Order: sequence, then structure tokens, then C-alpha cells
Amino acid sequence: MNFQESWNSNWSRGLVGNQTGRNIGELKESGRGFDLWNEECDLAPATSLTRVGPLLGNDLSNIGNKFSEGRYGSVAPFFVVCKDDNMVSEKFQRWMTQNYSVRKVMELKGADHTAMFWAPQDLSAALLHVARPQA
Repeated sequence: MNFQESWNSNWSRGLVGNQTGRNIGELKESGRGFDLWNEECDLAPATSLTRVGPLLGNDLSNIGNKFSEGRYGSVAPFFVVCKDDNMVSEKFQRWMTQNYSVRKVMELKGADHTAMFWAPQDLSAALLHVARPQA
């Protein structure tokens, strides 16, 4: 199975049975964020980024107890709402914040689905605002 078949298969299955997955072709046809996507130009760089290997490194012995029940929840979860997201509606983003244990919601005006590209300074400021009290 090549990259494109694997990508389409995972998205059409809903990412291993998860009902939140979407078929990438369906998204392209809807014009929600993928209207500028050029398959020929984007497929080559995407395939170069694929790596065969385990999801996690083989040597997990050096992480100690960083991932433990006792430390779970030690950082307050927060959510960044991207006000101009063309992929996920603001209404759905708000629904996610209401249905999960999110302690703080921050809004980024002018940020699309990939906030790190559309509003990197604003996203960095939001992350610092949340991280400083945790340090």
C-alpha cells in the first residue's frame, strides 16, 4: 500500500474506528481548507516525511516516572480556539471545551486551523501565559 492509499484508508476508516475521522477527498470537495491543496505538489514532500519505525523509541527506560498515574493531571489542560478555522467550526471547538476537562480557553483571532503558521506570536504568547504558572 502506498502513502496515498494508506492516507485515504486511515481517513475513510475514521482513524482506527474513531468517528471523528474524515475522508480527505470529502474535505477537499467541501472547500473547507483544502481548496488550495495541490495533490501533486503536496504528495511528494509528504511521502518524504514518512518514516518506518516504532511510534515510540525502543529505549523508554530513561524517562523514569514522567508518565505515571501520580503525575497525570499535574499540568492544567487548556484549549486554544482558532476563531478563523476553516476546518473545525468555532461551534464545534466550543463544544469540545464544554465536554472535556479544560480549565482554560484562549482565543486566537486571525488564526486558521494551523495556528502555528497563521498566528505564531499569538500562539506562543498563549502557551507562555498558560505555562508560566506551571513552572
